[in-house]
Formats: sequence, structure tokens, C-alpha cells
Amino acid sequence: MDKKDDFYDSYDDKSGKGVIIVGSCLLGLFFLIISFAVLIDDGNPFALIITLCYISIVFGYIYYQKKNSKLSDDFVPTTKSKEELMNDYAIQHNIKEKRQKECEEYIKKSQQYILNKTLENVPRCPTCNSTKVEKISTTKRWVSTGLFGLASSNIGKTMHCKNCGYKW
Repeated sequence: MDKKDDFYDSYDDKSGKGVIIVGSCLLGLFFLIISFAVLIDDGNPFALIITLCYISIVFGYIYYQKKNSKLSDDFVPTTKSKEELMNDYAIQHNIKEKRQKECEEYIKKSQQYILNKTLENVPRCPTCNSTKVEKISTTKRWVSTGLFGLASSNIGKTMHCKNCGYKW
């Protein structure tokens, strides 16, 4: 899975914009207090107008950032934790179901691959292609050779087919 597809990692913006936004808000508050002091002392509203413009720019930036966030349509102030919000987002957008389906498909493909590999390694009779074969034990070959000598059918053979009786 690509990093861009993982909504848990891509939701967090770790670029430090939060510090800039908090600092800008505090600076705006400081400017607002100073401009009221200037307005009271001098009666000049120019500092207040500049401060209000600055604050409106900061709030516009905050609105723009929140509007472009991944959860902007679903954002409602809540007491839920980040994980709970993300789980709700995943449920709404069927992310868990998609990932579960991908995992199930992968497991099926893996099981089919393993099944095919095990079937390839099963010995088969060269005559009838049956898998009902058994290895001729060393003891059986020695006994057969001891009883029949060179006329034994087990000399040089290692496998026996239970289906058709062929030895190879």
C-alpha cells in the first residue's frame, strides 16, 4: 500500500502550520489590544482598521486550510479521539471494506498458489497418471531379490503404482 493511500498518515499535516497559525492569532490579539489603546489615547482609528484587516487575513487563511483538509466535510466539533474520527471516516468511505476485500483476494491467490505448488510435487504414475503411488521399501526390494534373484521385478525400481501395478 502506498503512503498516499494511507489516510491515517496523510491526514496529519506535520509541516508546522499549526505553530504559525497560533502565533498569528496571538500576534493579532496583541495588535488588537495595542490598537484599542491607541484609539483611546489618540482617537486615531487607523491602527484598529489595520489590525482588523490583519485578523481577517489570518481567519481567511485558517478557513482556507480547514476547507482543504481531508475531513473538512465531516468536521464537527466532538469529544471523540482522533482514532475514533478516523474510524468513522473509514466507515463512511468504505475504506475498511476495500482493504478487507483486498486482503481476502490476496489470501485466496496465496492459497491457490500453494495448492498448485503442492500438486506439482506429488509423484504420479507415468503409465496411468495416478497419484496413488508408494515407494518400494529397501527391505521389500532386498527380500524380493533374495527370493527371486535377478528375476525380481523390484531390481532398479523405486516406486509402485497401486492403481495399475506399474513399477518404475
